[in-house]
Amino acid sequence: MICTAMSIAEEAEYVFIVCMMLHKVIRECIQLADLFTKALPKERFEYLVHRIVPTAKKADEMMLQDIIQVSLAEQKSHEEQEARENVALVYEHLATEEIEKLVEESKNVDDSSPSRHDDTSIPGTRLDV
Repeated sequence: MICTAMSIAEEAEYVFIVCMMLHKVIRECIQLADLFTKALPKERFEYLVHRIVPTAKKADEMMLQDIIQVSLAEQKSHEEQEARENVALVYEHLATEEIEKLVEESKNVDDSSPSRHDDTSIPGTRLDV
């Protein structure tokens, strides 16, 4: 890979953004820990509650979305499996019908074909007894 001034600058910007995000997450975790482990003045407590509650609601919404997506994926998978089983049943039914037709046709052929014993009783043939 060729390193240029632009790619180094872009990488530095990416690292900076990641660090800022981590700093925000760590700061929120510390605030959350403060909320549950330290006695806070009423104003600070209310400030932290208002900052944390929307985050918790977003987390709940994201979790609900994940659950819905998993449920939809499971339902789709179940429906696909059911469709495959139905196709297999149709093929089995068609094969059974085809076999029954062949058996019926073979019975019809056996009934309509002359038997070999009839040839021996035809007068004027070599097999005439």
